[in-house]
Amino acid sequence: MATHKKQSGFSTIGWLVVICIVVAFSTVAIAIVPAYVENIYVQEGLKFLVKNNTDLPNVSASTLKGQLGKYMAINALGDVQSKSFKVKRYDGRLIVNSIYEVRENIVHDIDVVISFKNQLDTKNPDACCEYLIEIWDEDKK
Repeated sequence: MATHKKQSGFSTIGWLVVICIVVAFSTVAIAIVPAYVENIYVQEGLKFLVKNNTDLPNVSASTLKGQLGKYMAINALGDVQSKSFKVKRYDGRLIVNSIYEVRENIVHDIDVVISFKNQLDTKNPDACCEYLIEIWDEDKK
């Protein structure tokens, strides 16, 4: 006849390790979720430009930046600065790029850096906010 061993569950140290891992992931999530929510508002701002401008390719860059600035002020997007938006005419279309980084402090000297790239191309406004083409490198040549 087989002898039965006493079953045991997690030890105290095992539970402490699990709790520490959960707390670490929760701390990171609490720090980075607001940045992702803010990026959703930036994408909505680019879509706002498409909805409010029937002749988008012919609108001036200053008008677009003004509209984006108002949208950002209304939605309290203080961390995303208006200088992160670049507007350029390229190949008969208007390209609006939003490239920015968010740095969030986790603990003492440990930071998380999140990079966001959004793009509005007037030739393909339905693909708004996907970063499709890189044209700013040509200015550096």
